[in-house]
Amino acid sequence: MRCDYAVTVEEVKNNNMGWCVFDFVKEYLKSVGFDRKGGWYAYKLIDGVYYFKCAESGDLPSLKYRQALKRDGYNIAEAYLQ
Repeated sequence: MRCDYAVTVEEVKNNNMGWCVFDFVKEYLKSVGFDRKGGWYAYKLIDGVYYFKCAESGDLPSLKYRQALKRDGYNIAEAYLQ
């Protein structure tokens, strides 16, 4: 399973739980039923919104696609660039 998730900088900055942006992503993935090994593989900050691309452990997009995301300015989790 793959999904996209977005969270605003304002939401992260003003949360009362002390969460960073990655905590929001982790909680979202848990709520939609991702496996424990799943998570984000790429993210990009655009106009005050963090956009994440997520996948379960067995459904990661191809290396070529991840490299294309990197060229488009996405930050790629280093573990997923090999």
